[in-house]
Amino acid sequence: MAKIENQSAELTITRLRTVNLHVIKRLLTASASLLIGLSAAAYGSNSTATTSSSASAVSTPTTTQAPTTATTQAPKTAQWVTVLRASGHSHKRTDLFTLHGGRAKLTYSFTDDAGMGIIVAAIYVLKEGDSLKKSGGAPVAIISQPGKNSTFLAKAAGRYYLEVNAAETHWTVTIRERQ
Repeated sequence: MAKIENQSAELTITRLRTVNLHVIKRLLTASASLLIGLSAAAYGSNSTATTSSSASAVSTPTTTQAPTTATTQAPKTAQWVTVLRASGHSHKRTDLFTLHGGRAKLTYSFTDDAGMGIIVAAIYVLKEGDSLKKSGGAPVAIISQPGKNSTFLAKAAGRYYLEVNAAETHWTVTIRERQ
């Protein structure tokens, strides 16, 4: 009888640990969402279109040059060029990179190093000479789950850097521009 009661107590403790883990995950996700919402409200909204990484079809506009002589030149097709690739395990500020005013896309991947099934991270694109401490800012991407995703950037030509705020995660970020 005592053996059955012990097994029953162990089973109850295991169930409570599982329930507590799920409650903690929900609380962390809700807290991250609340902090992100407050940050966006305090610093203004910087909305960008987010697309799933599984949507790989991108229209490819072409540009042609007017002929300068009697012969016609072949059309020049814009290419996606990688302007930055960075990775890390926590908070990091990247080196400067240059955008030339073309269409730019930020692609990111985050893995859950803590085994909790959630991520608390944000990616900021800041102009050279600016900082989060100086002018605040809104993240271009907020990450709450492990995985891959991307977003298009609405940035003018200039020099920028990334500030990635993350904890307990391995991440990789790539910025590509149509040139």
